[in-house]
Amino acid sequence: MSVYKPKGSPFYHYDFQRGGHRFYGSTSTASRREAEAIERVEKAKAEAENHTRKRTDPTTIEAAFDRFWLEKGQHDAKSETTTQRMEKLQIGLTTLLQERNRRAILGEIDTEVIAAYVSHRRGTKSRAGRLLSNASVNRELQVLRRILRRAARVWRMPILLPAWEELFLPEADERVVDLSRDMEAKILAKLRPDFIPAAEFLIMSGLRAGNALPLHPSCVDFEQRLITVQQKSRKPGGKTHVIPITTRMMVLLANAIGHDENAVFTYVAKRERAGRVRGQRYPLTPETFYNAFKAAAAAVGRPELRPHDLRHVAGTRTLRASGGNLRAAQRHLGHARIATTTKYAHYLLDELRADMEAAHSPEQSPERETAAGDKPMKERKKRPSPKRS
Repeated sequence: MSVYKPKGSPFYHYDFQRGGHRFYGSTSTASRREAEAIERVEKAKAEAENHTRKRTDPTTIEAAFDRFWLEKGQHDAKSETTTQRMEKLQIGLTTLLQERNRRAILGEIDTEVIAAYVSHRRGTKSRAGRLLSNASVNRELQVLRRILRRAARVWRMPILLPAWEELFLPEADERVVDLSRDMEAKILAKLRPDFIPAAEFLIMSGLRAGNALPLHPSCVDFEQRLITVQQKSRKPGGKTHVIPITTRMMVLLANAIGHDENAVFTYVAKRERAGRVRGQRYPLTPETFYNAFKAAAAAVGRPELRPHDLRHVAGTRTLRASGGNLRAAQRHLGHARIATTTKYAHYLLDELRADMEAAHSPEQSPERETAAGDKPMKERKKRPSPKRS
């Protein structure tokens, strides 16, 4: 907030926050320029005070992270992902501070340390042997931002929040994939027969693999023809998402269900491993399906495809079938914001291009038709004159 004149006062006042604390008062001057200079001095003093206080706060990174986990992290829809990211942050930040001969306390985590952490993580390879993407690094920073904000705003710790806009990495637009019916058939032909129902269901339902595999039979209501799942969300337990069961889905689900009391989709074990018996059926998990799908996609020359792309296929097909109705696609995919659904809309450009091609073709040109001697418009039929008696 910039300097301002309170009602009834001839002098400018300042009012700002630093490190979760409010600083306000009169500048004792009626000159705006002088008041702004005084405000800058007060801000510098407040930042120096917070800087001194934050370095004396004894709260360790481990203690702060544990507190955040108890209050917030464990209630996340994907709490196991949160704890994995917190572990990476705790180890990485502690190591960086120790290398700088600084204490592993929360107040020592400043913009420079976080920037070093980002640089380190960008050079880290995943288990697949690829460098971490900018998006993966940013997801870790988002967890750290939540922790530091809570420390400053809720725990009232003297934390000087870093310049986040300088730390987050640019991310590429999310890749939205569509598949032709022919390519879909080729991929399904490369899958084992016991994996095909799950693949077809993902394409029709638009559910994430984490929601559909394993899909508990209790989620399927054949009488009401509805499927109810809990999608990922910041709400405890996730967000309820309900989709209707079409006739084709009804047949698929009826044939798939019944092999296991805890899963709709199952697969046949081909070998003895991890307690599984060869020839028996077991719940199909996202990890098992992922490996099979990736192998099938690679076999048809599309190694970049992932099971999550089947959700994209569902979204684009619903969008096309509904004539570009974004609300219909939003309800189908369970997006909380319509802005998330708009990324699928660029596929409607194919239809627009076809319409423009038709409009621009010489055969449809009014001038050409007129030049050929055709009448540009149908002449209105003359109404016969009434006969005179």
